[in-house]
Parts: sequence; structure tokens; C-alpha cells
Amino acid sequence: MDLLGDLGSAVNVGMNIDVTGTLPVYFPTESMYRGDILIGGKLTASLDDGLEVKGTAGASGDQFIVVPPDILTFDFSQFSAMDNLGLIIDGVDGFLAVVQDFLDGDVAGLKMPLIGDKLSGAATFIQDFRESFIDGLRDVVQTSNDPTSNYISVQLFNLLHSTLGILEDRNEDGTVTVEDVGLTTNVDQAGVAAKDIFMQWNLRLGGQLVDVGTGIDFDLGLPGLGLETRGEVKVDIGWSVDFGFGIGGGQGFYLDLSDDDELALEVDVKLPGAGITGTLGFLQFEANDKGGTGLGASIVANLTTTSGEDERVGLLRMGDIRVNAGVAAEAKVDLAMQLRLNSEFVPNAATAFPKVVGDFFLDWSIGDRDKNEYVSLGGLGDAIGAGCTSSSSATWAWTWARSSRTTSRPSWPR
Repeated sequence: MDLLGDLGSAVNVGMNIDVTGTLPVYFPTESMYRGDILIGGKLTASLDDGLEVKGTAGASGDQFIVVPPDILTFDFSQFSAMDNLGLIIDGVDGFLAVVQDFLDGDVAGLKMPLIGDKLSGAATFIQDFRESFIDGLRDVVQTSNDPTSNYISVQLFNLLHSTLGILEDRNEDGTVTVEDVGLTTNVDQAGVAAKDIFMQWNLRLGGQLVDVGTGIDFDLGLPGLGLETRGEVKVDIGWSVDFGFGIGGGQGFYLDLSDDDELALEVDVKLPGAGITGTLGFLQFEANDKGGTGLGASIVANLTTTSGEDERVGLLRMGDIRVNAGVAAEAKVDLAMQLRLNSEFVPNAATAFPKVVGDFFLDWSIGDRDKNEYVSLGGLGDAIGAGCTSSSSATWAWTWARSSRTTSRPSWPR
């Protein structure tokens, strides 16, 4: 028997692999289902027929991938305001993401006197309430059996004021009520086509972050001198976000960015008990705050599109939003300083030798907070350089450590 000769007819080798897939598409937001992309394919292999690959998707059963022709096109004018209600969730979340990106980027890189570039560590208010706000908003939209514009206004008030405590007195009547959820709509006007009906809500959110300076060190910007700072940094931040959003009117979801400044920050920095100590060779240096050291800053940001339009910015144009920001700030450093021989190198230096005492005063500013005049963040580098040298002075005098009398030596430097 010829075993090897009969092996080809005795062994049947083959392989079949089927691949199928359904990819659901949500566009223009993750809550708007638009259809499925279908994937199908088959691979067969045998000794007689060799390798064969073919598509199995589609009505004809011979395509590898099938994309519905209109899956990425969307005409909001075909839908009523109620049809677009679900877009609120993604649209508002997208707006808050833009504001948060600005805080994490431009504000994070902003270097200020006394605190350096540590302000971003305290300015976390958006991320602090964003998730709770969006989850609550989703619950309002998705659990409403028959939502109306007034119903949504009441629920927004309950969420933003009663639960989160961030709704501000937008109409400035002295109290925060549902009227501060500003509603504009034509839903009650007779003769308006369903596709032209719109609902718009305008809000002012805000709050006060008190003593958020934990982890921020006193920074005078004196690197490489071996000096150590001491004392806590107290940072208070007042913030407000003023914007509007709407649905319908042929836009689906849209943002109202017509306010002059959608974001405003007021920063107040105090340094109780701040001081500096260090050893400079055989000299001992010490400086203590006299009570006037601090920083105040105002940061504003106006959101607009690349074309300058800021009313009814549709969902598909949110990628065109740009942030134009400015800052006005002033800082004062008022220190009482002394320089003496280091006792580690010179025995009895504290009592046997004179010391130099003096005051250091720095008055720094950019822009004008009182006049609402701001310096663009884009050109801030030069402005900070100019501000730091605008007004500073130091006076020194020789004194004996044993007494309070000042010698007749001339003051140094002048």
C-alpha cells in the first residue's frame, strides 16, 4: 500500500472564518442615534480552491462595509423643539468643557506675583459641579413625561439653586428665584410652525471659594538664592459663568454667548505671617510681612466664534468657539528685612556685631481693575515684565544689635 501516495486524497484541510459587525452611530451628539454601519466578510481556504475572501454585508450580500448615505447629515429644521430636548445634555456639557479647558490651559499657565503659576490648583469649580449638573440635567430631560418650557425652568431652578447652590441673582432683584432662570420662547405664539418654535434659558452661575490656597507656597520669584518662604497662603476666588442655551428654531441645540464676559474670576490672596529666611554664605537673611502683602486679580473670558458671531451658536459650530481672555491685577509686597552675620560661622554674631535692617516695598500692577481695563492673556508676558518693575523701593540702615539706635552712617542703597 502506498500510504504517502494516497495521503492527498485521504486528508481534507479547510478553513472558514465569518466576520460580522454592527456599529451604531450617534451624531451630532452621543444621545442622537443615526443608524448602523454594517460590516461583513468571509474568508475560506482549502487545498482544492485555495484562499478566498468576500464581503457578506448589505442587501446584495457581497459588500464588506455598508454606510447609510445620510448617516452623517442632519437637518435640525425637520425637528421640533421637543424633538431636540435631548441635545441639551450634550450641548451644555460641551460648553462647560470649553470653559474647563480654558481654566486648565490659559489660567494654569498664568504666573502671578506671590503665588507663581499655582492658581489653577484652586480654580477647580467647573469640574467640581459639572458632573452633578449634567447628571441632574439628564434626569430632568429623560424623566419628563410631558416637558414644557416652564417645567424645565422649575427643574433647573431646583437643581442649580436648591441642590447645587450655584444659581446667581441674574435679574438683580435681591433674591434668587425661578425668575433667575431667564426663559425666552415663542411656544405660546399663535401661527408659529413647529420647526420654528424655540425655547431659550439664560443663567448666571457663580459662587465663592474660600481659603482654597492649600498647597500653594509663597513665591517671590527669587530662584537660586537658597531662600525659604514660610506662612500660609489664603486664596479666595469669586467666580461667575453667564450664558444661555436653547433648543429649536431650526438650530437644534444652540448657545447664547452674547454676554460680554461669559466667565469672570475675582482672586484675593493674603499671606498672614508670611516671611523669608535664608543663608547667603556667612550672612543670615530674614524678612517678615508687615501686614500689607497681598494680591488681587480679575480674569475675564469672552467666548465667541471665529467669525465673531455669539448668538445662537449651533451644536455643529461649537468647534469654532474661541476664548478671548484678559487680566487686571495688582500686588503689594511690604516686608521688614534684616541682614546679619550667621552665628554658625561667627560666634556671638547676634549680639556682638551690627546688623542691617530695612524695608522692602513692591507695588506691581497690570491693567486697571477699578476701570475694567484688562491686558490680553496673549500679550501678558511683556505686561508682567513691565508691571514687576513699575514701582519698587528698598531702604536700609545700619543698626547695632545691642540697642535700637541707628548709627550716623548713611543709608544704603539709595
